[in-house]
Amino acid sequence: MNLADNNTTSQEAIREAGGIPPLVALLGAGAESEAAEYVVQALEDLACDNATNGQAILGVLPSTMPVVLGNEERFVAKLQAVASSRLEAAETGSDVDALERAIERGQAVRLAADVLQRASARVADINSETARKAKRESLGLGHMAPPNEFFCPITFEVMRDPVVASDGNSYERVAIEAVLRSGNSLSPLSREPLASALFPNRNLRQRIVAHEGEVLDFASQAAEVVAGRAVAEVLGEQSEGGGRKRAAELAAGEAGSSAGDAAGGRPKRSRR
Repeated sequence: MNLADNNTTSQEAIREAGGIPPLVALLGAGAESEAAEYVVQALEDLACDNATNGQAILGVLPSTMPVVLGNEERFVAKLQAVASSRLEAAETGSDVDALERAIERGQAVRLAADVLQRASARVADINSETARKAKRESLGLGHMAPPNEFFCPITFEVMRDPVVASDGNSYERVAIEAVLRSGNSLSPLSREPLASALFPNRNLRQRIVAHEGEVLDFASQAAEVVAGRAVAEVLGEQSEGGGRKRAAELAAGEAGSSAGDAAGGRPKRSRR
């Protein structure tokens, strides 16, 4: 497979011909497989300076990394770089499925435990926000936007882990960390160079959580009051309707009695 080493044309041709999945499948034979060493070398050549091929390899890699890759540190490092990039991109979005796939691939190439834990926490945050959004909409609050200061100027979403950068502004942690790692670490707002230090904005985080809870509690109480009034009105209408029905029945009975008297005649009273 040396024909693919540092040869972009060959790398692209092999990928487009569907050659990567069969090679990855051969890794399932394990470290004792005669072809394993050659397969790893071939995949490394395909991924050399080719991020697209690295993504393709990572995309079909088994969720459990075969033992055969244990000693291939250089190749694993390349896959880890690709997996880390994919994970960072998924963390800045709100697609749970994409993030869970990125976590699975990160586990396959043995990314650092704290990186995977942070991504898993992000999944929990997204699911919680989805549940809160559904509750807001069920209470008729879907159109109510939180204060502007709660939104990250990079992701344009309500921040879950706000941090303060050296420019004095608050950002979603994963979003501003991606900026700092990009090599073009300028403030997204002021365009001034950013220092690497980030500080948790705990006060803002507490306000975001408190605001969400207060809005939902108030809306829930309001919904209960409205529901209670609706029930009372229905019961009142039923009670009033029942009274009218009884009065109509009595009136009908009286009318029937009068008609009977008129038809049969009343007995005359005898004189004493």
